Amino acid sequence: MPNFDDLKEYLTPETENAISDLKELNAILTEIRKTDSSLSESRLAQIVSGAFGAAGQYGRKAADYLAAVQEASRAGYEDAEGIARLSL
Repeated sequence: MPNFDDLKEYLTPETENAISDLKELNAILTEIRKTDSSLSESRLAQIVSGAFGAAGQYGRKAADYLAAVQEASRAGYEDAEGIARLSL
């Protein structure tokens, strides 16, 4: 299977940006999962859905929202998503 770097020359800049954004989202979600290992797959899916909703509502990137969720979770807030929305 070809690796991503081998395919880069065939991708548009927009596609490259989208792939980069997805990698960033995946990295943040991995960290969120490490912070709270009790999160189920369905709960993580809800957080991602909320990230895209908040991003659209506030004109920010989903990664910004997820990073804020991650920070609030690390700080011990039970309502990390609510804190994240306030921080946007």
